[in-house]
Amino acid sequence: MSITDRENRKNLLMNRSTPRSTESLAVRNLMSQSSLRRGFLLVALPLVWFVLPPAQAQDGGYARGNTAEGNFALNAIITNSANSGSDDTAIGDAALFNMTSGFNNTGIGYQAMHQTTSGAENTALGENALYSNTTGSNNTAVGTSALQTNAADNNTATGWRALGVIRPAAKARLRV
Repeated sequence: MSITDRENRKNLLMNRSTPRSTESLAVRNLMSQSSLRRGFLLVALPLVWFVLPPAQAQDGGYARGNTAEGNFALNAIITNSANSGSDDTAIGDAALFNMTSGFNNTGIGYQAMHQTTSGAENTALGENALYSNTTGSNNTAVGTSALQTNAADNNTATGWRALGVIRPAAKARLRV
């Protein structure tokens, strides 16, 4: 390598020192301001989370032997202590949503036994199983939408939309 080659190398752009200008300082100030903003958000968001917790965040047991897991499961009992439902289990979003005074019911699945208010001894397993059952008792529904519009007692349905519409039998009239 000759002396001329070395001198030419020193003149290349990559070997020159970069002068500091006011533009680079302005960029550095902007970066530090955005870091402060990010830091503020990182502190503020957790504080808001603890001040405004999500609805029904409790896991497990409630008063009178009730158990609920899922958004708005056993909603009417949990949000109103005057409701007397007891020994009910609701697992799934909006399972046993309207239950007020029924007892010994089990609803597992999205909106299982959603409209039930005072039915007793019912078991619903599956999305919308026993959905519209308001006061019916001693029913078992297994499967999506099984006994979905039930309004009677003592029914068992297994399978997708099994016995989807059940209404109470008309009372027989005695003629004398």
